[in-house]
Amino acid sequence: MKKLPWRSLLLLVVTYSFFGWLLFIWNWRNWIVAGIFIVLMSGALTDPWTVIKIFFSDLLQSPTLSFILIVLFSFFSVVVLHWFSVSANALILICASMLTRLDLQTSGFTRVKAFLILALLSLTGLGLGLLIHKLW
Repeated sequence: MKKLPWRSLLLLVVTYSFFGWLLFIWNWRNWIVAGIFIVLMSGALTDPWTVIKIFFSDLLQSPTLSFILIVLFSFFSVVVLHWFSVSANALILICASMLTRLDLQTSGFTRVKAFLILALLSLTGLGLGLLIHKLW
């Protein structure tokens, strides 16, 4: 039986609980978008090379598409720096998920199990934060 990295799992749940607390004032459509974002991010962190090959292999074949990709990346970087208070929250969520994924990988979990653990604990933390804010 594999040993679970409890510290990083607890950090992941607490981080997403704070995010759920902040997300409480939004409407339910944004909660659904946040849940979809969590599942997609968990999948991207579980198997990043597949995501990179799918999205960027065709785009980097043409010089025109490469230029467009660089301009879009530059624009996205400016937006992230301009709205740093919002992007810092997303960066904290991504870092907590990356730490947990790395700990799960070093513990010997398969990609499917790591994805399920990441997605379920992140969604649990989000729901826990929403619930705590509602009950508070």
